[in-house]
Amino acid sequence: MGKAESDLVSAGLPPDSRVASRRLGNGLWIMAAQVPRARQSRPVGAAGVGYLHDPPDCRGLAHLLEHGLFLGSDRWPSRSALARWVGSLGGRYNAHTGEEVTDIHLHLPAEAAEAGLARLVDLL
Repeated sequence: MGKAESDLVSAGLPPDSRVASRRLGNGLWIMAAQVPRARQSRPVGAAGVGYLHDPPDCRGLAHLLEHGLFLGSDRWPSRSALARWVGSLGGRYNAHTGEEVTDIHLHLPAEAAEAGLARLVDLL
């Protein structure tokens, strides 16, 4: 991420915050903002596909796929595993399908940020 992008992302964050990004080998791009005094973490995963990308004969496909994210993943294959894990931490989760982007976001205790990110990467 270039300096201009980093400045844009960090706008509005406390002065002691840091922002970093990286593209994984599978093409997934990860961006993290570290806010040292935060009491919660908010991992977010987004895919660049939304309801405007639905084929004419499959309206609602992106929204269906959004819900499919909650059915499990390779590392956590049981249905509702994410919901149970987030609930056990007192956190919450949600997803949204917009025009161009579908995202899933978690609200977790700060110490669960890394584990939450691992689950998002595996889901996506």
